[in-house]
Amino acid sequence: MEYLTFTIMSKEIELLKKMITVTDSYRINLFLSVKYIDNEIKQVKLKGEIKKEWEKIREKMVKMANVSLNIPLLKNIAKVREVLRFIVWSIVFLAFATLLFSMIVGFGDFSTIWIAASIALVILIILEPIFNYIIAKNIEKYYSENAQRFEKTKRDLKTFVQQLIYELKNEIRRSDGSFEDNPIKIYNVDYKGIKVIKNPTLWRKHYIVTVF
Repeated sequence: MEYLTFTIMSKEIELLKKMITVTDSYRINLFLSVKYIDNEIKQVKLKGEIKKEWEKIREKMVKMANVSLNIPLLKNIAKVREVLRFIVWSIVFLAFATLLFSMIVGFGDFSTIWIAASIALVILIILEPIFNYIIAKNIEKYYSENAQRFEKTKRDLKTFVQQLIYELKNEIRRSDGSFEDNPIKIYNVDYKGIKVIKNPTLWRKHYIVTVF
């Protein structure tokens, strides 16, 4: 029974950590998916007030993220990226299909399609991060130029994250867990009750923190 209680507590702790990371990411206009949080909330027991507040905050986060979808340049870049992905993976699928065909019939030279598939994959590998970088920079520019429009939403996000941090601290204590064994990925460090363990690097935008 004690093991079962600890497992449930652990799930609550992990969910709270994910909620902190996702909600905090929207403060820097990094729109992480909220869908898997929704799925886990249905399976994990959380305080009713946390669930209710999540529903309110989630709605604001979705609205905020959807605004970026209406930026003309971003819509065009996203369409080009999706078309490129479709073409490349269609060629790769065709290459695998021809390989299976050749294995079944026992003959056939399909080197051309394999060369085309390899070139297509290389092009996708090169262009995908470029597209993502351009999209990220334009999103950053848009929200910077329209900071006042989202000022209240971001204040609400910060308030909710702070509430989650306090709740996480209480859950860890209730489960007799260790703060050090429950690191959190976070993008802003202007919260009370957190301690920075690792700073961002060239390849990692987030901090690693713990509550205390």
